[in-house]
Amino acid sequence: MRWNVPGLLAKQEIAFCLAGDGLLEQAQFAHRFGLSREQALAAITSSPAKIIGLNDRIGSLAANKDADLIALSGD
Repeated sequence: MRWNVPGLLAKQEIAFCLAGDGLLEQAQFAHRFGLSREQALAAITSSPAKIIGLNDRIGSLAANKDADLIALSGD
């Protein structure tokens, strides 16, 4: 797998998301190889929701949206 692909897609403003097992680890690798922290977080939260057309219900924290929350310390 080429870990710099998400960074390249982001630079070209091409919609993408990270999916599958180990999302947090995928986001960490994508950040190491070119994505900003904000882009990496969006790639596992709001971007997938937008791509599948459910961003009115999921993908970000807002009133009347479904949400699962976790608390992490550090990156």
